[in-house]
Amino acid sequence: MLLFFFLALLAGRLRGRRVGVVFCQKSLIPYFVLELCYIGVQVSAFCGYYGFVPYASWIKRLYFLVLLVPVLVHRLYIPAISGAGAAAAGTLLNRLVMNANGGKMPVFATLSRWTGYFTPDFAAAGDTIHMVGDSSVKLAFLADYIDLGYCILSIGDLLIHSFTFIIIYAVVRAVCPLKSSCASRSHHDAEREL
Repeated sequence: MLLFFFLALLAGRLRGRRVGVVFCQKSLIPYFVLELCYIGVQVSAFCGYYGFVPYASWIKRLYFLVLLVPVLVHRLYIPAISGAGAAAAGTLLNRLVMNANGGKMPVFATLSRWTGYFTPDFAAAGDTIHMVGDSSVKLAFLADYIDLGYCILSIGDLLIHSFTFIIIYAVVRAVCPLKSSCASRSHHDAEREL
């Protein structure tokens, strides 16, 4: 999810890294391609076409595979293990609420109704996993209620998507130089020229 990518870049920037280098990494090309596909699914949902919604769950699963590329290229094994642990905990929380609600994930749309992302047609779009939440939902605090206007997340989803944040931030740390080291390097180069 693009939000977690930009949060990782922001964290790197706040830590004094030159994050623009990330966009030149060949190891992230599969991630960028998949991100474009997911954006396409979301744009089509905004336009009222829900034919791609059933494939969104497959795209989400592919994120883990494409993020293995930078893990292997940059040898980010420790961040990958911690990210996988967070994703496993998130999956467990999502399964817990789904099992309590007959195998379906309740969705409580608020902002997405206003932006037009979630409409009554969305629920009838062939999505066999989600259902519209109401007062009968069990474990509602674990359901999808964190509404960003273009997607609705659960606490479990946040943990699952934190895998993206952890890996992208690890890539930032691996490939992006510190701003201060670049400044001191240019200062030393200027002194050598004198």
